[in-house]
Amino acid sequence: AFWIISLGLASISMLGTGLQFHMVSIFEDGGLSASLAAGAFMSIAITNALVRIVSGVLIDRVEVRYLLFVALLGQTTGLLMAPRLQGASTAWIYGVVLGTTSSLQATVSTVVWAKYFGRQHLGSITGVASLIGVVGSALGPMPMGIARDLFGSYTLALTIFAAIPLALGIVVLTSRRPVRRHSTA
Repeated sequence: AFWIISLGLASISMLGTGLQFHMVSIFEDGGLSASLAAGAFMSIAITNALVRIVSGVLIDRVEVRYLLFVALLGQTTGLLMAPRLQGASTAWIYGVVLGTTSSLQATVSTVVWAKYFGRQHLGSITGVASLIGVVGSALGPMPMGIARDLFGSYTLALTIFAAIPLALGIVVLTSRRPVRRHSTA
């Protein structure tokens, strides 16, 4: 469960950072302006703030794996939308998708470890999971940039990258909270 959740959260960090670092060039490749890309950042921020409130309430009522699944599905949607944006309305919706995804990811990552593994070793578990997420975030922009240089656009790479959170989302649905076994010794 630790590795499945860690990889799910890290993929959102990795791919989300890549999308945000390359947002202006993704928009420009689609014939959209840099100012429209800047507007998408505003919809990301507003959505992130609003969804954070809602997800904070939901995390106590819905299994964590379902919220992570929705976040991974949102990441898949964002990756597929990015090279296909066609104007201000789709750019705004794209921002809402990315804001929702990052907000759910942030909420899940703050709660999942205590819910799944308890509080006894929470610092160690969170430390390793955070390291995995930071490494993912640091590596995210590079493959997208290389893909654009090799293929002349982001379309192929983002479409292929969309398979990562989709596959992890399906696996996350099978992830259950570990059951502690007590020894009889």
